Amino acid sequence: FPSLFDLPDLIDLTLNNKNYKNIPNFAFINTTKFVKLDLANNSIELIHKYSFHGLINLNNLVLKSNKLKFIDEFIFSDLINLNDLDLSSNQIEILKDRCFRNLFKLRYLNLENNIIRLIGNDVFKDLNYTFKIKGLERQKISKLNMRIFSGLISVTNINLIYNSIHHIENYSFLGLNSLTSLNLSNNKIRKIESNALYSLNRLINIDLRNNKLKYLLKFTFNSTKKLNYLSLSNNKLEKFHDQ
Repeated sequence: FPSLFDLPDLIDLTLNNKNYKNIPNFAFINTTKFVKLDLANNSIELIHKYSFHGLINLNNLVLKSNKLKFIDEFIFSDLINLNDLDLSSNQIEILKDRCFRNLFKLRYLNLENNIIRLIGNDVFKDLNYTFKIKGLERQKISKLNMRIFSGLISVTNINLIYNSIHHIENYSFLGLNSLTSLNLSNNKIRKIESNALYSLNRLINIDLRNNKLKYLLKFTFNSTKKLNYLSLSNNKLEKFHDQ
């Protein structure tokens, strides 16, 4: 990895197609004026806890088209002014608990073209009111747990199509106070707990097409008083069950 100790005034750096495999700790310690850092199209597999230490003014970080397999806690925690984070086209399987800690100013996160199977608790908790996320669709997510979406109080649309979700637990969408549209079509959903949609009192559209639902519990949609559109086609629905 190149030494940047003699470039204290650098604000924009592109290091594409260099075949870097990891970013060492304190790689950018003397480059606090950085606004944009583009590390796309490398072979980065590992980001250390202090790899981005010191980049307090960074607005835009591009890590697309690398070989990252997980996003660990703390690795972005120094990037307090980050607005745009591109993690697309990696091999990410796991977003660990609070992995986007301290990214209070993040407005755009791109996770497209990964193989995410697990999202930890409070991953998005610190993100700001105008935050937008792209790329939760067409992953490998199998289960939605409580606290996955905590903190996303301004998000209006969640698209989870073409995942492998089979079970939606109670309070899975807790924190999505502004959500109006939820797309869960083309998954493997067999069961939705009765309080799974709890707190989604602004929800207007929900798409559950092409799943494996055989029944719905009686109070499944009890919290969705504003619901106008519900699609359940191409399931195996037989009846509604009492609690």
